[in-house]
Amino acid sequence: MNNIASMTINIGSFEEKKIDGGKNAVVFYKMQVGFTKNNKSWYLEKRYSEFDTLNTQLKDFYPGMPELPSKTLFKLSN
Repeated sequence: MNNIASMTINIGSFEEKKIDGGKNAVVFYKMQVGFTKNNKSWYLEKRYSEFDTLNTQLKDFYPGMPELPSKTLFKLSN
């Protein structure tokens, strides 16, 4: 069984993708989640809103968690 202490998370890059038939662009963060104990890992793409939802849910169990940076910090400009 894996322990959360052996979990590693790396957000190595991001990609802007068109959604809604190409009308709107959103950013997906590409991340690798793994466990050092058994050397298994998974690759995921997530949006900022998904990180925000997870952060809100985790605060119920870990009230001392720090705040996420604001969404505008991650905003891309053309």
